Amino acid sequence: MDERMQCLSYLAAADPSEISIGDRDRLTFADAADSAPYPYNPAFLAKGRDHHTYGRFDAPEPQTVYFFCSYAFTALGWAENTFYSNLVLDHFRTLYYRMGIAAHFQRAALLYLADEMSTAAGVARRSTPGSAAEAALDTPQGPEVGLTHSLAWVCWVSA
Repeated sequence: MDERMQCLSYLAAADPSEISIGDRDRLTFADAADSAPYPYNPAFLAKGRDHHTYGRFDAPEPQTVYFFCSYAFTALGWAENTFYSNLVLDHFRTLYYRMGIAAHFQRAALLYLADEMSTAAGVARRSTPGSAAEAALDTPQGPEVGLTHSLAWVCWVSA
């Protein structure tokens, strides 16, 4: 699992159509600015672009487009478009923000769970059959307590 911090970005441009395809790819993956035309192999990016872009409101002229990957969500639109500067901004500050917080907590819980499972697997590999370490894995004080706590926490945050 990628441990990068999740981010939400709202960008209002004077003319979004002037933003190059390569820079749109950079926005999608929260990559740093660069003078290169593309951040990665252009053929690779072209294959996944439809999977990472939601452009329902991007036609007939560029108005609003969303870019997303597992750790970044970006809204790009015309600064002078009242739909974008009022309604989308309001949605971004409320709905998208709350969804981002819930996703952030779920990801944190999954990373915690992965760490707990990794620790448990390491203890199990190092233990000999019938040892105290192996017995600890089968008791309520063992790693499954962390598993139960994490799953309950994810369900609570998601509600």
